[in-house]
Formats: sequence, structure tokens, C-alpha cells
Amino acid sequence: MKQNIDYKEVFELTRRYGKLKNKSFTEQGDKKCLKGALFAVMLAIKHISKNASATTSLISEDLEMPKPQVSRLLNSLEDDALIYRTISKTDRREIYIHLTEKGIEILKEAENNYVRFIDYIFESIGEADFNELVRLLKKVETAMEVRHD
Repeated sequence: MKQNIDYKEVFELTRRYGKLKNKSFTEQGDKKCLKGALFAVMLAIKHISKNASATTSLISEDLEMPKPQVSRLLNSLEDDALIYRTISKTDRREIYIHLTEKGIEILKEAENNYVRFIDYIFESIGEADFNELVRLLKKVETAMEVRHD
């Protein structure tokens, strides 16, 4: 049975949503903030560092992202002085990744921007629609997990 889905409309909506989200979330006045993958990597470093030393492997596992992609993102963050790397004293092959003071500040700013973005969406669409959005996103996530298992 053929489903009545307007694929072009769904594609355009998700494309426009992505553009608007990036613009709303990453721009604040004249400042540019962290974008998607860089934000995710820095959050992973922060999260992992609470219990262990962050490594490329652990970040890759946490984000379910290929190591070469994580390495490129780490190089970019290092170029911007947002992270630094140290070599393990017990295993010289092991390299630990740390947030710099600048990185911590930028991450806090990005997290605050994210919270403001979510608050704005909540206020714009109302509690009932926001809760429905969360419910539907969870349902989509479950459907995607089932498909990939």
C-alpha cells in the first residue's frame, strides 16, 4: 500500500529547520559560537572527564563517530585553542584531551545558548505542543534504533 507522504515537503522542512536551528543556536550578536559536531565533541570531553581521562577512542565511542572524524574535529578545536593534549606518563601511546580555560568558557556559552534556544521554542509553541514534539522525537528515535538493530 502506497503511503501518502510528501517527501519533498518533509525534506525541505528538515533542511530549513537545520538552517534555522544553526542560525538561532550558533549566532549571538556579533559572536559566533560552537556549531554541531564541535559542540558535541566538547560536551563529550566534559562528560568523559568527570570519570576518566578523555581520549580520541572514548570520544569516538561516546559520540558513535569514526575516529578519523573525531581526530579532525579535535585538530580544529586545538587550532582554536579550545583543547590541549597531554601524553600519558604510563603509556606514551595514550594521549589525553583536555578543555582549555577558553574552551570551558566557550562551552558554557554554547550550553547557555542551547538552553535559551530550547526555552524560546518552548515559549513559542507552548507546553502542550513542546511535550508533543518531545514525544514524537522519542518515537522517531525508537523507530530509528529498531531499524538499525
